[in-house]
Amino acid sequence: MITMKNTSILIIATILLIFFICFSGCQEQTNQNGTHQNNNTTGNQTGNTTNGNQQHNTTQNKFLGNWGVIDVAPNNETWVFYANLTAKNILTQIFDGEPSTSTSWFDYTNDTTTLCFSTNASPDTSDYFSICYTYLFSQNATRLTLSSNGIIIIDLVKLSPE
Repeated sequence: MITMKNTSILIIATILLIFFICFSGCQEQTNQNGTHQNNNTTGNQTGNTTNGNQQHNTTQNKFLGNWGVIDVAPNNETWVFYANLTAKNILTQIFDGEPSTSTSWFDYTNDTTTLCFSTNASPDTSDYFSICYTYLFSQNATRLTLSSNGIIIIDLVKLSPE
């Protein structure tokens, strides 16, 4: 019999597999001046916007910083949310005893209940991807739960501030 925890792990693994197969690596971002810059792990993460709009509210600020996914052992997964409305996902998986790390970049938006991730591509292209989750902060905003249809998909704990 499949337990709720096993079902959640299976759903998380499937979603992450889709993310990493389709969107691994860096994605080019467009800044407010209409010029392009590539995001990378050593680059400066300022100046990018999503459709030229910045979200300045206390809920958005709760997302900022480094978050670790709970219960993905033996793998390690982190999410980093930036003030410029981009998010970086870093997943290290163990294959045949060897670690393999992939990094994916997403734009994100949020309202009072929903957090959405998308690729920086035109919605009418095959490179475009968008997914939304219901989110809930708990434990003084140090725990973030992302759900879909009432099922917890990603359970995160705050690692450090931005």
